[in-house]
Amino acid sequence: MNEPAWADRRPGEALFVVESVSFAYEHEKNQVLRDVSLRLHPGRFYGLIGPNGCGKTTLVDLLSGCKEAATGTIFLDGRRIGAIGKRQLARRLALAPQEFDVGFGFTVEETVMMGRHPHIGRFQAAGPDDWAKARAAMAALGILDLAARSVGSLSGGQKQRVIVARALAQDTPALFLDEATANLDVRHALHIFNIVRRLTKEGRMALAVAHDLNLAAAFCDYLFCLKDGRLVAAGEPSAVLTAEIIREVFAAEAAVAWNAYSGALQVSYRYFADNYSGHCSGNCSPLA
Repeated sequence: MNEPAWADRRPGEALFVVESVSFAYEHEKNQVLRDVSLRLHPGRFYGLIGPNGCGKTTLVDLLSGCKEAATGTIFLDGRRIGAIGKRQLARRLALAPQEFDVGFGFTVEETVMMGRHPHIGRFQAAGPDDWAKARAAMAALGILDLAARSVGSLSGGQKQRVIVARALAQDTPALFLDEATANLDVRHALHIFNIVRRLTKEGRMALAVAHDLNLAAAFCDYLFCLKDGRLVAAGEPSAVLTAEIIREVFAAEAAVAWNAYSGALQVSYRYFADNYSGHCSGNCSPLA
């Protein structure tokens, strides 16, 4: 069997290069992303963190070719991402989105097999390798016993595992997960992050949008932190997840320390501090 395309990449060569990218939605005055620059390398698990509405999903959409930057440039393998055909792009990157609609009536197996479509020629049927990769992805996510079930009949967490399995079956050098564990219990969230970390150890690149800072601290090699559309911090978890940055970005009081039991940095919050600075006048109590 041939080596995957990412196995022979030169050491230190970036897979993605983002140069001064900005983006604003049509008919909106404010920019969602402002002058963002970063590099993504194979063999690393990146975390993208920041408060709601800071531009995380928009950045993932730009990186995956779903949207086009207003200014700046994104390169994939040295080519402008907008110049890469959709089919070829789907062979280079996979996305597990936070919102999805697989359509009416598709089974779990059919949905996961959609991840193999970029690798199957026109008017050709899926081959043994395609079926093997789809079934391996379902087995990895613990949904093989659901193969014949309609996706519409599944719970939210089960559907999310199907979408992650579809992305894994796509078997690409880059994997993006946009809050892919948001609907999952602790066991399945940990399991997916362990799978992704193992894939990066094999040479792939992964970037996950994460609201759980402890998951990001435990699994990610490198974090990017957005606030108001700007990249305000980047580095290893120990450099980004500090009490000062968490206070500035999330308006939350926290302490960060190494936890011997988890074997990772642990963010502990002051749960009962009243730091909310939302737009509210008068008595804001929900019980008033």
